[in-house]
Amino acid sequence: MHYKIGDEPVPGYKIEGFLGEGAYGEVWRAGGPGGVPCALKFIRLDSKTGLKEFRSISLVKNIRSPNLVPVQAIWLRDPQGNVMADGERPDTIRLQMGGTKELVIAMGLGEKSLAQRLDECRGKKFPDGIPGGMPLRELLRAMDDAARGIDYLNEPMHDLGHGPASIIHCDIKPANLLIVGGGVQVCDYGVAKALNVNPSEAMKKTLAAGTPAYAPAELINNDPRPQTDQYSLAITYYELRTGRLPFDEARALVSNLTGQLDLSGLPADEREVIRRATSLQPD
Repeated sequence: MHYKIGDEPVPGYKIEGFLGEGAYGEVWRAGGPGGVPCALKFIRLDSKTGLKEFRSISLVKNIRSPNLVPVQAIWLRDPQGNVMADGERPDTIRLQMGGTKELVIAMGLGEKSLAQRLDECRGKKFPDGIPGGMPLRELLRAMDDAARGIDYLNEPMHDLGHGPASIIHCDIKPANLLIVGGGVQVCDYGVAKALNVNPSEAMKKTLAAGTPAYAPAELINNDPRPQTDQYSLAITYYELRTGRLPFDEARALVSNLTGQLDLSGLPADEREVIRRATSLQPD
């Protein structure tokens, strides 16, 4: 961690507390202009990807849905503390073009993630639950909200600078599903992979940046599809329902590549739904 409470990495946003870190970087709670609370995500970039990634993610800021965590602002920051905001030209500020860069994303602040909610449920018994997991009725409401957000991202309708496109999140997991005001919102789609869906062009391949435990074979093989997020949501459901993953986490890559999932922790009717959603054939 290279920030501390009280720092103001971008003008008007003061850090108030550490929230966590993941594959993409650190997340801190901050107070924005007028004292409005938000989350600041910091993503370290190398010298080759700074401006390209900044412009790409800036376009995601315009996406709005009740089931997506809102992206409020985006900046590119160099090691000297110079900041470029969305819409500014690189030659109008002192941003150093060489060396590493850092993306700073201000987004809505959730109350807790579904991963944290699962931790609260461990060791408790619920009339409609499985030992170790969340209550079924609560879980189904959460999955419905998450699915709505994912479906909206996956629709080939988003202007990302090269015509209407579908956004494949590529990292759906309990930690990226936030409880907000009694509902659930999908976060981190700002660093998701935008895939061109123009049938006259080949689908743009992207690096498999997702978390191995929730990644289907096509994502591991660097070939995400429109159905990729559905697989990850199914693994997420199993974990939240039973309190565990359907495989030994140390063998997550092999299990997802070969379809060796142990779904025995689910009732038979749920097991069939999750088996279909985790098929090795995306279609």
